[in-house]
Amino acid sequence: KTHHTIRDIVDDIGQHFTFPLVVKKYRSSLAQGVFLEHGAEALEHRLHHLFENSTYLDNIILIQEYVPGAEFRAVATEGELLLAYGKESDARSGTDLNPLHQDDGHAVRVAEGPVLESMRALVAAIAPAVHLGFYAVDLINGADGLRILELNPNPFCYFYNKDNGRADFAAIYRRLLEKYVL
Repeated sequence: KTHHTIRDIVDDIGQHFTFPLVVKKYRSSLAQGVFLEHGAEALEHRLHHLFENSTYLDNIILIQEYVPGAEFRAVATEGELLLAYGKESDARSGTDLNPLHQDDGHAVRVAEGPVLESMRALVAAIAPAVHLGFYAVDLINGADGLRILELNPNPFCYFYNKDNGRADFAAIYRRLLEKYVL
């Protein structure tokens, strides 16, 4: 709606971002529809592909700065951090950027340390702006500290439970049911 051609979009993005950058479909999950593009030509090709294979109302994309660093998830309620874990993998294969989606990907609980304290502060800062009873924040710990990748109003616990068992999330659900329902 703001640009006449895909080339106009690419030129505009080039004025605001440096490559590589992340392109996301605004409605997706589990890292589907998330792409890392390394240059203007690749971005233009990706946008053509995305727009040609979508409906009119689904032609919305998000562009994010690519931040290298360790990836984490913070699970929270309101301004309180309930659980934090790292998303770890030694290998990256295909176009899926999520470490947990790799063959060797695993979730490692963060129990202490400066990253955990930074997550506590971030969750406390998010709560006044976004009123959610239960949510997760996907983060990258880059050179400048934590950066938000996305906010998830439905914290998917499969990967954490696969590597750590169900007890932690069962305790979280029990606590939230007692707080909000009972």
